Amino acid sequence: MFDRPRRRRRLRSSGRPSTAPDVAGQEQASQEPWVALALEELTQGAKGPQDAVEPPRSKPNPPPPTAYPLWAVLPTALLVGVAVVFVCQSAIRTTLSQSWIGNPSLSSLERATAISSNNSLGWYRLGLKQANEGAAGAAQRSFRIAAKLAPSDSATRIALGLEFERAGQFHEAERTLLDGAAVDAGFGVRWSLANYYLRRGDWDEFWRWLRDAIQADPTQLPLAASLSWRANADPATILDRGIPDQPDTNRGYFAYLYDLGQLDAMRQAWPRYSAVLTRTETPLAAQFINRLIDAGFVEEAVDAWNLLCDNILLPHAPLGPEEQRFLTNPYFLTAPSGLGFDWRAQEHRGVTWSRLPIARGRSGVEFRLAGTQASGLTLLSQVIPTVPGEYTLEFEFATQGMPTRTGVGWVVKDPYTGETLRAFEGLHNAEGFWDSGDLTYTAPAGTRAVVLELYYEAAEIGVLRRGGVLLRNVELSKTDSDGAAR
Repeated sequence: MFDRPRRRRRLRSSGRPSTAPDVAGQEQASQEPWVALALEELTQGAKGPQDAVEPPRSKPNPPPPTAYPLWAVLPTALLVGVAVVFVCQSAIRTTLSQSWIGNPSLSSLERATAISSNNSLGWYRLGLKQANEGAAGAAQRSFRIAAKLAPSDSATRIALGLEFERAGQFHEAERTLLDGAAVDAGFGVRWSLANYYLRRGDWDEFWRWLRDAIQADPTQLPLAASLSWRANADPATILDRGIPDQPDTNRGYFAYLYDLGQLDAMRQAWPRYSAVLTRTETPLAAQFINRLIDAGFVEEAVDAWNLLCDNILLPHAPLGPEEQRFLTNPYFLTAPSGLGFDWRAQEHRGVTWSRLPIARGRSGVEFRLAGTQASGLTLLSQVIPTVPGEYTLEFEFATQGMPTRTGVGWVVKDPYTGETLRAFEGLHNAEGFWDSGDLTYTAPAGTRAVVLELYYEAAEIGVLRRGGVLLRNVELSKTDSDGAAR
């Protein structure tokens, strides 16, 4: 009866796995992962030795380092030491060289090239210093070295070419500059070549390289154009041979001539410029027309003005004295601009002006007099292209707060001779309503233009004129001798 229980106890102690949790075993598994994995397999019911987990094998210990004898390590150590010393010495030499290159003294530059003979910048600056101090031979040598170290640096070749030219070695100078142009497509070397050929009097090559310089960098056109004016004072020759016919170049050259005040040259360049006009260039074109008018080139001014109007670059109808189109902006649909043949409204101390609101497709201007204004003032004017004959000016006006004799009237003059063709005695008071007036004058033979002016003249000394004068619907027509409009 007691043998069986004893047998069971022997079986439990013989090593068969138990399904009861083992706390001590779990604590050990938490320390060794492979043990935890084995316990997990056992608790899931591993049934045979094929399900057992084999613990991982430990890695073998690395072999001990090999001890090399001193005679085997010493050469490598020496090589590493020499390389470190060389790198440090090179860095120190480069730093010193750069520091001395930044010092403009001759001795510093000489030291810089002595300790860093491969620094092209150092040789270039040394050459410049030597050239400035008159050491031409030494400068040539420095520039030669710099050019050899930096073959693509055109600045060095330009400097070397100039030194050759100073020494009378013209063939070497030309070849050096041409070599520079071959490696650099920029403005500088081409500009230098143009200068060289200008000094040598080789005009074909001068114009060729000047054009190439402008094409290389159009922003440098003023500098190149100034050289062309030194070479030749004929505007047509400069335009034909020196200025490339390209839109941006034509715009830039025209602006350059305007700043220079070269009206004749602007007249030569106008056909090119007018072909590339945009709204951006319209103000400059209108200023050019002002200069044409001031200089008496009325026909050219009318042609240029009409071109702007035809291309809708100006908000006005073209002029045509032969077709009875004399006035510009007669209904003041735009504010007086003071450009070309448009109205020019002027402000003075005590005088201001403004444009009236548009009504029924027409507008006008108002001048306000503060009572502190001087006498003999031009309030409004317009230059009118004219052919000889008799003309009638018609207009409408009103006043606000002005006395009976306003002191405001019209005068017609020849702008080139100063002759007064007709003066209107003055506008009367038209308080609160629009009145009409007219003025007849004759343009004698040879008259190309007249200037129509609205003026203020004090009617009585010591009497202040304060208030407003309004003007609208100004029209001009050419009439026969009997006064009938044509």
